[in-house]
Amino acid sequence: MNTGLKIAAFTAALAAAFGVAYGVGNAVDPVTTDPAPVVRTDHGAEAGQEDGEPEHRGRPHP
Repeated sequence: MNTGLKIAAFTAALAAAFGVAYGVGNAVDPVTTDPAPVVRTDHGAEAGQEDGEPEHRGRPHP
């Protein structure tokens, strides 16, 4: 086998390996440009408050 044929075979095998890895990676976890949806866990203005009392941290409100 001459040197040119060895380099061509190596380049083809390397391109095939990267192509397979890209295909498997895309099948497992597709690449998207859309951001993930935001999941809100609070349910209104009174979230995190007990007995309707406002939650104060630090200095009191005037």
